[in-house]
Amino acid sequence: MKLITQADIPICPISIKTVHKVSSCPKTEGEWRDAAARKNCSQYASQCHEPDKLVYHCVLNPYINETLEVCAYPVKIVKGFCAEYSSIGNRIQTNHNAQCPTCPSGGYQSNYSFMYLECYDLVKTPPTNNGPNTTDFTTTDSSYNDGKEDDNSGSMLRLNRGLLSFLCQQVFAIIFVVTLCKKIDWRCYV
Repeated sequence: MKLITQADIPICPISIKTVHKVSSCPKTEGEWRDAAARKNCSQYASQCHEPDKLVYHCVLNPYINETLEVCAYPVKIVKGFCAEYSSIGNRIQTNHNAQCPTCPSGGYQSNYSFMYLECYDLVKTPPTNNGPNTTDFTTTDSSYNDGKEDDNSGSMLRLNRGLLSFLCQQVFAIIFVVTLCKKIDWRCYV
């Protein structure tokens, strides 16, 4: 399986200039068409390497506390998660902190987020973390990969948490042994 990095994902530089916070996103295909017509992403398409791919999106921000309208290239969102726009990466990507049990595990195109209203409902509740996914720059799921699901999504985050947990346990173990040795006056060489 090919690991897709940020550098592998085509982006349109103009996307970041089209981002606007909105109070709500379209909830039907008709509303989506109306919003897409108002946003008029085609007016920016000539500034992209792949003008035909620039389309309207209404997705979460990385903090899951706002919905954003943006003209961007669509990507495949997989494994039952919601889509987000990352201003850091200037792209649409999977938000691994925004679970969507009703979203198809096989994935969906990011510009069809209006079909998964559960994602927009997450904005009404505070996020469970303090910020964007730490894998922003290491992995992504997109329509530009080989179409297979990446079973390693978020593995870097799990690895970092596991390593941090292990190191904390070791530090506490050393402190415990040294404290115990001092209390019973053993000669400990740590």
